[in-house]
Amino acid sequence: MLLWDKDDKLLCVSEEEIRLWDFYDHKEQAPELLTLTQTRLKVEAVYINKGHDHEKGPLYVCITNGNRFNLYITVKTRTKPASEITTTKRKKKDDLDEVQRYTYQLPLKFEDELEVDDGVITTVAFSKPSSKPNQSVRLIVGTSTGKVITYNIDHGERQPNPHQAAEINQCIT
Repeated sequence: MLLWDKDDKLLCVSEEEIRLWDFYDHKEQAPELLTLTQTRLKVEAVYINKGHDHEKGPLYVCITNGNRFNLYITVKTRTKPASEITTTKRKKKDDLDEVQRYTYQLPLKFEDELEVDDGVITTVAFSKPSSKPNQSVRLIVGTSTGKVITYNIDHGERQPNPHQAAEINQCIT
């Protein structure tokens, strides 16, 4: 279980599924299930870009198993309110924002399997979003053989020339 979005949302992962929950500001209300996704591989570890700003970019969820990983991305879509509010019924302009709802999805962005020489995945991290144009968030994968492999998330491409730790068997954690 991991908290994100100012500790207002909860990510729960079992061996086969990912669930995103939203906790309301009122303690009396039960949390709302935002989305549920079946994973494509058995979950050994899960990593998120916890420090992300939902205004600047989505939440990424990386599921790992041995030398394979799946990267999921949250997609937030605004939906129309169940009952349309007319301007005559609204007391102020901000009332419309209170009733607007969002749906969340967690589609697979991309997946990869590392070469046998790369070892197994021991850790995953995410770069911070850049304000520069044409610079995407990077997925950084550390392995049991000491390699640090970087991926361009926008294109799902592995970057050439992974970094190698000083010793060949130095595990990255």
